[in-house]
Amino acid sequence: IGSEAFYNCSKLKKIIIPSGVTEIKENVFSWCGSIEKIYCESEKKPDGWSDNWIGVNTTKTIVWNYKD
Repeated sequence: IGSEAFYNCSKLKKIIIPSGVTEIKENVFSWCGSIEKIYCESEKKPDGWSDNWIGVNTTKTIVWNYKD
């Protein structure tokens, strides 16, 4: 997922990131004030994800090891 992919997306409420996502760049969810939860199928942050993958101005809840 590229840098700032969902930057300032005001309609995004939640997202499920499949375990097959091996790379996430920085600030993907910066300024997404309406997002409440990020569901990740991975058990923990994969090595290929930026340390700042969520971005700035966020207080999002991350649910790891999510199973649909």
